[in-house]
Amino acid sequence: MKKIIFLDFDGVLQIDQYQNPWTGNTMLMNGYTDRDKYGLLFDHDCVKNLSSLLRVTQAFVVITSSWRYDGWDCMWEMWQERKMPGTIIGMTATDEDAGSRGKQVTDWLMKNPCKQFVILDDVDDFLDSQKDHLVLTDERFGFQKEALDRAVAILGE
Repeated sequence: MKKIIFLDFDGVLQIDQYQNPWTGNTMLMNGYTDRDKYGLLFDHDCVKNLSSLLRVTQAFVVITSSWRYDGWDCMWEMWQERKMPGTIIGMTATDEDAGSRGKQVTDWLMKNPCKQFVILDDVDDFLDSQKDHLVLTDERFGFQKEALDRAVAILGE
């Protein structure tokens, strides 16, 4: 049985680290860019923590982020070009009737049964039955060590 990570980007991997007033980062003022053709760049530490989660749990990624509205091909290309860890195997629904992220996760799981999953998001838009699988991140700091430890505990090694 596959382990699944339902992954949001904004507030989990993308934290506006280049302009973040909490970190005092001045990379933009020093000539660095904060984006590529896909959008804002992901925070290196958050991606490193995602990589650790994927390595330890052998999980696969399902994108729940609003970035998925750019389409499967775009998400696949971005994943490859940014040298993101792990393998994306799907996205939750993008149709107008998709409902809350919690409903989208439920719908995806109905079509792709899986008992071991974790949801990484900075917004709680999930069903009560999914709360034990939810790891909420602080949008300012993203997927940090504490969230990584909780996600590992939920998925198991």
